[in-house]
Amino acid sequence: MAAAVVVQVADCRRACADLVSAGGELLTEPVEPEWGGEVRACLRDPDGHLIEINETLG
Repeated sequence: MAAAVVVQVADCRRACADLVSAGGELLTEPVEPEWGGEVRACLRDPDGHLIEINETLG
């Protein structure tokens, strides 16, 4: 069974920059999907769990 943790933030790009500066490695850069309305990025925690950082736009 696959699972992911989704963390809702006010500013996805800023949250990702903070994570990278602390040594984190992003799997995907912050991006707004084709359907819009949000910005998201993904990374794995040290134990390999998938984490999505998500910002709702608007």
